[in-house]
Amino acid sequence: MRKNKWFAIIILTFIVVSPLSYGALRVVAAENMYGTIAQALGGNEVSVESILNNPNQDPHLFTSKPSTSKSVADADILIFNGADYDTWFSHLLTIKARNKVVTVIDVGALVGAKPGANPHLWYRLSYINQFAIALSKAYEQRLPSKKTLFKRQLQLFLQQQQVLVDQVASLKAHVQGLPVTATEPVAAYLATDLGLVVLDQAFQLAVMNDAEPSAQSRAEFERHLQQHQVRALIYNSQVQDPVTEYMQKLSLQQHIPVIGVTELLSSDQTYGQWYQQTLDRFGTALTGSKKN
Repeated sequence: MRKNKWFAIIILTFIVVSPLSYGALRVVAAENMYGTIAQALGGNEVSVESILNNPNQDPHLFTSKPSTSKSVADADILIFNGADYDTWFSHLLTIKARNKVVTVIDVGALVGAKPGANPHLWYRLSYINQFAIALSKAYEQRLPSKKTLFKRQLQLFLQQQQVLVDQVASLKAHVQGLPVTATEPVAAYLATDLGLVVLDQAFQLAVMNDAEPSAQSRAEFERHLQQHQVRALIYNSQVQDPVTEYMQKLSLQQHIPVIGVTELLSSDQTYGQWYQQTLDRFGTALTGSKKN
């Protein structure tokens, strides 16, 4: 708890900084969903590096390298998820570049996600909007001569976000109250925003925390699939083990749709494209149609 309070203070202290008078802002994001947004909001005025950027890699198995430490030390703006999701990045914040003022944005602290809360914050559009607004303000403070550009980019991003907000509301009108299950609470924020009833949460929390699900929670999970008590299985495509793979196979055997979700974006995706594709998969599985 003391550690997380310290990072919250970092945000409040470092968010107001002296303007830069040279070059592009160097931005380092722990995860590429934040990195793609940082690039969209900053355009040619920023140079963005995302440390976690491979959707085929288990992000929980990542270990930092000397090159990672150097990137953090050289950055003007640092972005990480927080909420105990990327603690490896939190440790890197002790690295300081000489005579350098750094802006640090802890997204979890920004949106009020406390330790122990679901850390997959990028599945909630309102959280992403809060992050985008905070980052845009940081850009303005670092490069005030580009304030008009940054405001324009933020407005465009929020307009694109509103399209997604409207689509979530449209799909919710058709799927609210439907029961689903999941191997992990990766997309739990989206499921909640759609009004879905998510079962087997004890099983999901165990998997997320790298613990073995209890025999009781596993038996309940199997029963929900075998008795067709759920309309879909939400499956983390990036983090797999024999237990979750078994549940996926059982779901397919029972002709229950599987909704694949990820914790990172593909290198050729924007955040909006990734979210749209995820929402389409929910729509297809739950209503049989992509267009909501």
